[in-house]
Amino acid sequence: MFHNRPCGCKGKRTCLKCEEEYGAWNTFKGFTEEDKAKSVVYCPLCELAWSGWSHDSWKQHPNHDGKPLRVAGVKVLLDFVSETEESTLLEQLDRVPWDTSQSGRLKQNYGPKCNFKKRKVKLDGFTGYPQFTKKIQDRFNSVTLLEGFETVEQCSLDYTPSRGASIDPHIDDCWIWGERIPTLSLMSDSVLTLTTYTGSCDRYNLKDVQSYPSVVDHNGHPRTIEQLQEFYENINGDTNDIKSSTTNNTNDSDLNFSETGEGKQDSSDEMSHNECIKKKIFQSE
Repeated sequence: MFHNRPCGCKGKRTCLKCEEEYGAWNTFKGFTEEDKAKSVVYCPLCELAWSGWSHDSWKQHPNHDGKPLRVAGVKVLLDFVSETEESTLLEQLDRVPWDTSQSGRLKQNYGPKCNFKKRKVKLDGFTGYPQFTKKIQDRFNSVTLLEGFETVEQCSLDYTPSRGASIDPHIDDCWIWGERIPTLSLMSDSVLTLTTYTGSCDRYNLKDVQSYPSVVDHNGHPRTIEQLQEFYENINGDTNDIKSSTTNNTNDSDLNFSETGEGKQDSSDEMSHNECIKKKIFQSE
């Protein structure tokens, strides 16, 4: 099962094609009834999480049951783009070739290549983001939580149920990606499931979290450069390192935009991630 397959899956990752044609099997055991009984569903209208399992149970707002939970670090905006903008964007995306990926996904990746173990990045042919996505990136700054956001990687992902497309639970690497990672979902509702991580802190460069400040405060407002400088002064007395850097989808398409972290990074003969974001450019159509 764990050899690379023509469908694009590797290791324990599977899609319906490799399960049916190459003898692979899905190792995910699903959620138990106990898991479902303890789950909460986030309501984007009151920005609170309420007991439930059905992904659309938030639509009973404001008639929620029970006591709510406040979930820090989550922001859901409905109708971030209009239906006309969505149709145009989908048409433009399909003009660009899609690459096969794992777990039944198709992808279009823009950004530097990252080596998480060696903590190095390189451009490796990256020449910029598609011009037709610039207006989406520009619009991020209209959201308080995303003020000053700079995209360092942009991924277009296509999830189709007929391929069994999904993405395994994971944590975006803490060495290079910042804490603000917006996703724009198109064509259908999307469900992002958050579960408690119980693995080793040696994975995903989790230990690095202690070495850089939270970019966003508890009220959902980006911290000022002065506040970030104060953090560095407290941990090492040196502010020279601070740089002003700036899902399981139920149907088809989703754009992910990743931001660099603010932590101190190793220098590289190839390129440090802070150098990469200074070269943010857009391709002409």
